Amino acid sequence: MGHRLAYIVSAVLLTSAGATAQSFPDPQFNHITTADGLSSNSATCVTEDKQGFIWIGTDNGLNRWDGYRMKQYFHRDEDSSSLVSNETKSLHCDEKGRLWITTSGGVSCFLPDRNIFVNYSVDQPNPRKLKNNNAVLVTENHDSAIWITSQKNVIYRVNEDMSLQETVIRTAPFTFQNIIKEGYDYMMTDSKGNKWAYCANRVYLLDPHTRQPIQTYDLSTQLGYSSFSSMIEGSGGCYWVGSSGKIPWKFDPRAGALKPISTLELTNLLEWRYNDHSWMVAAGLYTGVYLFNSTGVSMKKLTGLPSDPFSLAGTAFFSLHTDKEHNLWICTNEGVNYTQSARNIFEIIPITDPNTPNYDPRTTEIPYSYFEDGDDIWLSKRYKSTFLYDTNFHVKKFYTSLYPLSATTNRWRLNAYYFFRRGADLFISTDSGLVAYDLAHSTSRLYLPREKMKEPSFRTIVALDSSQILIRTVGEGLFVFNTVTKTFTRHITSHDSATGDLPSRLNYLLKTSRGDLFLSSDEGRSLIRYDSAKARWRVVRPLNEDTFHLLSTPVFGMEEDPQGRIWLASSNGLFIYHPEKNTIEQRFTNDGKMGLLFRICFDNYGNAWMNGNSGIWCYLTAKNKWIHFNGQDGLPDKDFGGIIARRANGDILAGLHGAIAVFHPSQLYTVNNDPPSVITEASAGDRSRLFPLLKGIDKKLDLPSGQNSFSIDFAVLNYHDAPSIRYLYKLEPLMKDFKSNSDGHINFNGLMPGHYVLHVKGGTKAGDAYTKEDTMDIDIAPSWYQLWEFRLAVFLLLAALIIYMVRRRIASIRKESALREKIIETEMQALRAQMDPHFIFNSLSSIENFIMQNEKRLASDYLNKFARLIRMILDSSRNELVTLAKDMEALQLYIDLEQISCNNKFTYKAIIDPILLNEDYHVPPLLIQPYVENAIVHGLMPSRSDDLSLTVIARLESDHVRYIIEDNGVGRQQAQQYKQKNKPYHKSVGMKITEERIHIFNRQTGSNGSVVITDLYDEKKKPLGTRVEITIKAM
Repeated sequence: MGHRLAYIVSAVLLTSAGATAQSFPDPQFNHITTADGLSSNSATCVTEDKQGFIWIGTDNGLNRWDGYRMKQYFHRDEDSSSLVSNETKSLHCDEKGRLWITTSGGVSCFLPDRNIFVNYSVDQPNPRKLKNNNAVLVTENHDSAIWITSQKNVIYRVNEDMSLQETVIRTAPFTFQNIIKEGYDYMMTDSKGNKWAYCANRVYLLDPHTRQPIQTYDLSTQLGYSSFSSMIEGSGGCYWVGSSGKIPWKFDPRAGALKPISTLELTNLLEWRYNDHSWMVAAGLYTGVYLFNSTGVSMKKLTGLPSDPFSLAGTAFFSLHTDKEHNLWICTNEGVNYTQSARNIFEIIPITDPNTPNYDPRTTEIPYSYFEDGDDIWLSKRYKSTFLYDTNFHVKKFYTSLYPLSATTNRWRLNAYYFFRRGADLFISTDSGLVAYDLAHSTSRLYLPREKMKEPSFRTIVALDSSQILIRTVGEGLFVFNTVTKTFTRHITSHDSATGDLPSRLNYLLKTSRGDLFLSSDEGRSLIRYDSAKARWRVVRPLNEDTFHLLSTPVFGMEEDPQGRIWLASSNGLFIYHPEKNTIEQRFTNDGKMGLLFRICFDNYGNAWMNGNSGIWCYLTAKNKWIHFNGQDGLPDKDFGGIIARRANGDILAGLHGAIAVFHPSQLYTVNNDPPSVITEASAGDRSRLFPLLKGIDKKLDLPSGQNSFSIDFAVLNYHDAPSIRYLYKLEPLMKDFKSNSDGHINFNGLMPGHYVLHVKGGTKAGDAYTKEDTMDIDIAPSWYQLWEFRLAVFLLLAALIIYMVRRRIASIRKESALREKIIETEMQALRAQMDPHFIFNSLSSIENFIMQNEKRLASDYLNKFARLIRMILDSSRNELVTLAKDMEALQLYIDLEQISCNNKFTYKAIIDPILLNEDYHVPPLLIQPYVENAIVHGLMPSRSDDLSLTVIARLESDHVRYIIEDNGVGRQQAQQYKQKNKPYHKSVGMKITEERIHIFNRQTGSNGSVVITDLYDEKKKPLGTRVEITIKAM
């Protein structure tokens, strides 16, 4: 590098500034200003770190740029790990990835693994105390040792623990501009390992071990009060130095003298590789920026133009830098200018009239037509001019009028719309007529139709045969021109009925590979095809017109794809028409984003390119994917309605306002580099966290319980093609595939507590993904009720509860089973009780007595009632419930038989609530029969009274049935005495069984029913009978 600099500097710095710059590139600059987040437009220095971030120093803070976002760093009094001072002077990234920043207030070292600054200044305590804050420089030796200079009589080496190791420099003090100078301002090592230093107007050769001067060169006689500002190794043992006097010098140690090499005020020099060529860039504070070619025989000054948004901005130029992708960075008082290498998907070439600034509003228009003919490229700007370029777009000829040929007289109606070559003639369509340009002699002639018309407005040209061409006009139909005789032979118009369905306005003319002719229009006849058999033009009506509505959509551009299909650019997206099938195969609008499209072409990969009001569109056939380019990608976005065509080298050329964009389709399939992705920051609530910027360091985000919404920022460090970057991320285990993000800012909301892993990486506009990922572990702490201990406790509690409920259910089932068994048992016992043998014996005896007494009718009646009662008892035993009416009927039969058996000794009265008889109320069968039997047998039968009576009452009370069985017999006490006297060993269980039945029924129905037995007495306490009250649930 040093030898090349020596050669170029010696060859070019004495060259006249007026030397030709024809072969030089015309770099297009992007700009970074405060509008992009820069802390100040006065950018003093720039560098790239090991990871790929761009760091920009300004007079007010430090900035880290990732191609999309800007992170600002400032000095804060309350934070000792912040930047030491906001006024930055220089930047240097060392081999360990640390960033060294010199400022007016000292030196800061940014540690990317900790995101903090380690500071050195006169105000810092030892071992980070400096002797001087201003004009400090940082240098790095070949052994990666960092040295801090401009520290009076000492230099400092930075140790591994970031402390300073002082070395006292033994130089003779001298006076410079009324200041006592000693020590070194800067140190360097040349290619031979020699150590050099300079201070003001002295140069020192140093001992390589002690860093002490072994030879001093006093150059004050030549420099005077100018001081050294830089020192670069040259050739032949000489060195090139810059000085504060703004002119470069050649220093020869052998002669111990300086020699001025130019009067140009250039102090910054570097090599820049662009388009596979090396260029030298030199800058002076107010002189400007110059490009030198590799031979050193010419140079070009880079200038800024207010009309050119891509030109160099600034009037003061502070520093230069090239990054690892060969992007050129220039720091100025108007922000940062940077170019992008030629490996982009596209590059912008201004189409500018000679001796006219780029994008001059007086001459700027959109390139509308293009024709490549071997080493020649013809291109025209609508209404303005026509160019003949070489293949590198260097102007060979320039015309503002094609007839007569002129480069000064502007005849806008005689500028090109379409080019067609036949032999030595280049036929060019214009508004005024057809121009034949003689390629051999560079002369032209104008041919007009025989018909008189204001202007034909010629446009597209296609070949009919070897001697005839067909020319489309805008509103005058078609013309046939003989290229041999140079005459118009036919005019085809819409007024001639013999021509068929030819509309008056024609938008495009296409001849397919099969020789078919198609026209497009916007008059309800969008697509017209020539029927050669009938020599007529016919409107194309696709078979699926009702689905796609082609005829009602104006069509502008057309192009045939390799499969023979015709792609139609319309006022609302794209149609693909199959001529053989006469069907529309597809239509694309990209959700309405395409809008109006103008022209179409295909690249060598079979991809379709088209332009429209919304920008440039490309359909990637292999991926079935659309990609879109507009102003956000760096295109001049005022107008996209120019030409779009394929170059001979496979590039796609698109006309823009004042320029052309040259797209490189191969870049869509080639990943030129594999830029890293870096997770930089996380924000949760009102707090943010910065992550290490170095590779190989684990990143982790721990969030407290309840903090399940947060955002992550990550960068894809690709500056040579920044507009085409796509941001991709995947959050495991929630996502299986990567998802696209527009800007690297990801928001996550409502995540459940747990462990997640975030993967981020970049991708291309074509959908290809880079391989270099960055990952981060994310842990969201659960709330107390989400802890595993709490969940275990809840689980155990639930398990215990379930076990308890299961056991309780089992017990309930067993209890119900026992209850059912008890019910069955009691019912069987009740049945047996109801079928008391004594009652049956008495009944049979009564029947026998009636028969013996020849009371046949009474015997038959008794027998029928007895049989009916037995049948009803047996039927009832099969059911848990019977209707109350049926139950009372059975009770009536039983009482009738008892009355017959005892010769009607008592009277019976039943009082039943009619609603119980008339509606569907159910009760357990023969539930009160034992109580009635007890009242008859033990209450009434022993009595000697004449007016014995039995009363049974049943009434509905709320949702219960209330029974009352009342007799006026001897009462329970006398009945018990009678029993003890006559049947001392008889044990009655009927009443007990019935009472159990009532209690079981009440438990089953959830009722609080009851059985109440009351002894009745008169006023003298003489027994008057018994009353039994039974309450059960009404069913």
